[in-house]
Amino acid sequence: MPSSVDASGSSDASAALNSFIGSVPDGSTIVFRAGGTYRLDHGILVTNRHNLVFEGNGATLRANGSGSTLRDSPFAIDQGNSYITIRNFTITGNNPNTTTLYTAGQEGQYGVGVWGSTNVEIANNTISHTWGDGIYVSGNDTTHASSDSVWVHDNAFSYIGRSGIALTAGSHVTVEHNSFDRVGIHVFNIEPDTAYQVNTFDTFQNNTVGSYSVSTSYVGYFFAADGAAGSTTHDVTVTGNTVAGNPHGGYGGYPRGLDTTVQVARRANITFTNNSTATAAAGPVLAFDHVDGVTVTGNTQPLSSGVLAKFTDCTGVVHH
Repeated sequence: MPSSVDASGSSDASAALNSFIGSVPDGSTIVFRAGGTYRLDHGILVTNRHNLVFEGNGATLRANGSGSTLRDSPFAIDQGNSYITIRNFTITGNNPNTTTLYTAGQEGQYGVGVWGSTNVEIANNTISHTWGDGIYVSGNDTTHASSDSVWVHDNAFSYIGRSGIALTAGSHVTVEHNSFDRVGIHVFNIEPDTAYQVNTFDTFQNNTVGSYSVSTSYVGYFFAADGAAGSTTHDVTVTGNTVAGNPHGGYGGYPRGLDTTVQVARRANITFTNNSTATAAAGPVLAFDHVDGVTVTGNTQPLSSGVLAKFTDCTGVVHH
């Protein structure tokens, strides 16, 4: 990283960073200054780039833009990119709300946003204090093709305004070995906005989760797969996760453990196995409606009342 890019955090580095990144060829590794702080009044925007590694080297990216503007996310991997790696950063939003976390109309700033790109790796970062989602994955604006092959691993997320991980159009997205705590609404949220969006072959596995559903605006779930009617969501696996949850009550004062909702017609091939929590909650904790092929086995969820799972208008149910 050239010395002309301010790494002291005292002035906006976004224009200089974007100019430098635009000047390097595909196939480059861009190394940030060790221990540096880069103030971003606007995000790092990456479009139609290939085989780039962003090596944080322990540097901090400190967002200073609007919470309502998507492109003010510290990283906006936006359209036509492939083989992009983002690793070893501290990525800090500027959401000052550390109590209820979510602010309506201010959920546009993500830690990393991915649109219409393939083979993206996001690894070994600390992401916190975002107005919106920790990671947001969506599709191509023109072709409507989903982002594909996104690997999110070994990151730490905390003080996240909306969802820890949000997919509106992502296929072959794997989220593993991350930690999540103080999440405003959902932890893993598949929520297509329109009927044409597709989410398939996505996996959320071997993560640790602290508190979520902290917001007072919406009920939050450990796993949610709803969204627009007519959209496509199938072959989703949630397995091996450990959830502390909210034993003293999340949204509405109700304890939250493995709470899950999949209720928009029709979803298919949902696997929810070997997840655990010690937080007792009122059943049904897991609600599955209109799912063709659902497996719920090996989960540990203490109940204060009711049953663990409810299945309505589902086919191919395996539950024990």
